[in-house]
Amino acid sequence: MSPNKIRLVVINPGDWDSTISCCLLHHELDTNPKYIALSYAWGPTQVKKPIFVDGIELPVTVNLESALRHLRRQYEPLVIWIDAIAINQDDLAERSHQVGLMRRIYQQASRVIVWLGDSVRHRTMGPPRRSQPPLRATFYGDARDDEQVADFVRRWAVPCPSAKYTPLDVFCFIRMLMLPQHEGYRLMQLHLQQLPEIAEALRVMLMSQWWTRMWVFQEVIVAPEVRFQYAGVEAPLDMFTMAAFCLTNHQYLSDLPSDATKVLHR
Repeated sequence: MSPNKIRLVVINPGDWDSTISCCLLHHELDTNPKYIALSYAWGPTQVKKPIFVDGIELPVTVNLESALRHLRRQYEPLVIWIDAIAINQDDLAERSHQVGLMRRIYQQASRVIVWLGDSVRHRTMGPPRRSQPPLRATFYGDARDDEQVADFVRRWAVPCPSAKYTPLDVFCFIRMLMLPQHEGYRLMQLHLQQLPEIAEALRVMLMSQWWTRMWVFQEVIVAPEVRFQYAGVEAPLDMFTMAAFCLTNHQYLSDLPSDATKVLHR
C-alpha cells in the first residue's frame, strides 16, 4: 500500500444473531475519509470466532467479535477502522508501517469508540453470546440523562437481594457520581444495601483489559470525540473523567457506606 493508505472496514447491516460480514475499502488519509475508530483489547487469542471479510472467513478474538456484533447496525453499514482487520497481521512490514500511522488514524476519525466488553464476559472469555440483543442506551453527561438516572434511583431505592446490575445501571451510577456537591443527597436515595453491590458492578467494568493497554493514551488523547461502550450502553469520555474528579473531591461521598467507598477507591 502507498505510504498514507489505510483499509477501512465496512460492517454490513444485519440482525443480532446473523454472522458478522464485512468488506474492506482502501482510502488515502490525505482525502479525509469519514470513519470511526475502535479502541479495544484483543483479549486471549486461544479461542476465536469466525467473521467474513470480503466473503472469506477470518477468525477473530471473542472480544472483537462481540464488539462487532454490538456495534453493527440493523439497516445501514458502519465504516470503522479496526487494527486486527484493517492491517494484514501476517505482513510484518505492513504492520510496522501501519503502527506508525495509528496516531493519525485515531486523530482523523470522527470519533473513537472505546469497547469495554459485553458485561457477560468482560474479561474477554466466557459463555456463548446472549441470544437476545442487549438493551441499548445513550448517555450525554448532561440534563438529557435525567430520566434514565431517575428511573435507576426508583428501581434501587428498595432492597433487592437477588439484584443483577446491568451496564445501564453501572452507567447511571457513574452519571450520579458527577453530581455537584449540593446534590449529593441524591446518591443517598439509593438503598444502603444496594450501594456496595452497584459499586462492585462498577469495579467489574473497570476490570476490562482495555484499562491496562499500553496504547490507550495515544488512541484517546488525539481523538476529536471519545465514547465508551459497555455492551449496548454508551457514554462520553467526559462523563467518566468528571465522575472520577467528583469521586476524589466531593465531601458527600464520605457519607456513603464504608464497603461501597472501599470498592470505589480501589
